[in-house]
Amino acid sequence: MNKGAGLEQEVYQFMKDHLSLIGLPDENCSVHLHKRYYSADRQADIVADVSIELFMPGAGEPSIIWVWECKDYSGSVPVGAVQKFHADLQQLGSDRTKGTVISRTT
Repeated sequence: MNKGAGLEQEVYQFMKDHLSLIGLPDENCSVHLHKRYYSADRQADIVADVSIELFMPGAGEPSIIWVWECKDYSGSVPVGAVQKFHADLQQLGSDRTKGTVISRTT
């Protein structure tokens, strides 16, 4: 397993186990590893490392999709990687997406 995949798995498992620690209700959220989201701009899917979908009671579609981009680099995360992630979030729906970049290094 590559380093990035290891961090993705760790973040996924932490989120599944600790949603309440970040203030999210277990009953209205689902956590996903490598979920695909369709981008009309690309006419293709964008794969999220880890995502949390928050549903309003009774809703069939998530109100908010919180996407976690996992970067297990030996140094700083390049600006270009963050810019690409930002573009991905905009293509998924800027009104309903939130994003976090998580890295082991600073």
